[in-house]
Amino acid sequence: MRIIVIGGGAAGLMAAIAAKENAADADVVLIEKNDKLGKKIFITGKGRGNLTNAAAIEDFFPQYVTNPRFLYSALYDFTNQDTIDLLEESTALRDKVHENARYFRAEMEKLGFDLLPGEHPIVPVMLYDPKIAQEFARRMLEKGVYVVGFCYPVVPKGRDRIRTQISAGHTKEDLDFAVRCFGEVKKEMGL
Repeated sequence: MRIIVIGGGAAGLMAAIAAKENAADADVVLIEKNDKLGKKIFITGKGRGNLTNAAAIEDFFPQYVTNPRFLYSALYDFTNQDTIDLLEESTALRDKVHENARYFRAEMEKLGFDLLPGEHPIVPVMLYDPKIAQEFARRMLEKGVYVVGFCYPVVPKGRDRIRTQISAGHTKEDLDFAVRCFGEVKKEMGL
């Protein structure tokens, strides 16, 4: 079987990795028109992660390889400084996401899940096996919860996990639903 993934940005790289993991005998081909895979990722502030750094807007444009013009109106209408100002205006959203993450972690630990420690909204649920992580994610999606199984080479071998991303937009009911589904899948899979 031959699988072709077009686009070597973040999503394309992840798709190619997942394709090879799920079809080990497949010939996976990744096609990218830029000179380097992942080059588009560098648009986010010279690869520093996001548009909330203090670099001048003009410094962002050369980082986008082919045609930065589509970014002009977006970046000039709401600049990186506007984003920083918005985030500094109030801590309500940040406080809510941390409150949600603490709640989710506590509920998941009650069910006996092994979570990587931390106080951030990305909550890794450790499963330690790539096939289990992928099957777990598939079953969660069937229940209406989208999570991602992260396996080697995205994470070290034997450190396979489900990646969850908690947000300020999640309600307690959303989190309870996700936790309940995690518990159901854990039981179904005999983990």
